[in-house]
Amino acid sequence: MTHHHCHTHHYKATQLNRLLWVFILTALYMVLEFIGGWISGSMALLADAAHMLGDSASLGLALMAVWIAIKRPPSDRRTFGYDRTEVLAALANGLILIVLACVIFKEALERFASPEPIQAGLMLWVAAGGLVVNIIAAFILHNHQQHSLNMRGAYLHVLSDRLGSISAMVAGVLIMLFGSLWVDPLVGTVVALLVLSNALRLVKDALDVLMESAPDQIQIPEIENTLLGMPDVKTVHNLHVWSVNTGKVVLTAHLVVVPGAYTAEMLSKTQRLLKETFGLSHVTLQLEEG
Repeated sequence: MTHHHCHTHHYKATQLNRLLWVFILTALYMVLEFIGGWISGSMALLADAAHMLGDSASLGLALMAVWIAIKRPPSDRRTFGYDRTEVLAALANGLILIVLACVIFKEALERFASPEPIQAGLMLWVAAGGLVVNIIAAFILHNHQQHSLNMRGAYLHVLSDRLGSISAMVAGVLIMLFGSLWVDPLVGTVVALLVLSNALRLVKDALDVLMESAPDQIQIPEIENTLLGMPDVKTVHNLHVWSVNTGKVVLTAHLVVVPGAYTAEMLSKTQRLLKETFGLSHVTLQLEEG
């Protein structure tokens, strides 16, 4: 148990360090992109800068969530600890993204109606710098985003920023070559739609955890069949599977076994089988003879 706690604490500390670096990179370049967008008159750059502002706030929430998870261990009242703070942070991130997508979309529509002159060269260089920052940030977060909804939320912010930077670069090139000012608000619209898509998915995943839904990769009938396929197991009832957070999936169930089959060895074997087969973190079984 102590070894597991130390491993978890080290993993959280690593998350904290990575999020801090990404937060610093994003916040610094967000300021530069706002300045570049204002000077160049580019809607695409200002939209991406607004997105990065939301990312900075969201990364701040993610940092706070991981810090709380590290500093506040499980207690008598909160026996699972504060791991779900990262799910709440992920939900907040998703909602922030939805609001930003709507703002960007509104501004882009106004630019379609009244295009403004743009310094395409400056726009291109600022967007290229943003792309470099986003690639570095995505590299920092990539290995951790599969194991934490909070880290995944931060990773999705970075990915959508990268798409925004690429789109702004393309718009800059087209404006330089053809003088097509309508490309700028078009890119703003595309960025808004991409952001909205990622945000809705993230909100859904966070709500699934908060509603204690079974993870998508786990099929309850498959678990039931596995248990019923074991020798001496007659019936399975009160089977529940839910996520405490992305990396911690819990199962509880009652098993009715044939008389004389209830042994500590059978209980241990069944728990180990479920953990190894379905990637569960914790398994609690009640065995009844009948």
